[in-house]
Amino acid sequence: MCRIYTRRCKLQNARRGGLIAAAEAAILGARQKMQERPKELDNKVIIMNGFTFEEINKIINAVKKEFENPRDLIFAKTTDNSLQMKLADLIVDMSEDHEYLKKNPPDIKKKPQPNSEA
Repeated sequence: MCRIYTRRCKLQNARRGGLIAAAEAAILGARQKMQERPKELDNKVIIMNGFTFEEINKIINAVKKEFENPRDLIFAKTTDNSLQMKLADLIVDMSEDHEYLKKNPPDIKKKPQPNSEA
């Protein structure tokens, strides 16, 4: 009976050691993933859903007033496509678009000013 008990103990200890090793590997993997976290996830992003365009403009203007560098904020309205995306992927995608637009701003035609000299 001692032999069976001893073998059982060794087997249980081996299993415990395997579980501990698996847990340590999982923790290490999680730490590596955190270190590999995309830098875009540090951006300030506001995603809005269910608002009208008028409400969105009010929200954007109100929020921008509260920040020193409002151009660093990323605002987005949900779309059918974005609602299907994983949040981290969506933030990375929006951040890439934001960076592109900062480097390549669209040409915005200003409304002509009425001639006040007439």
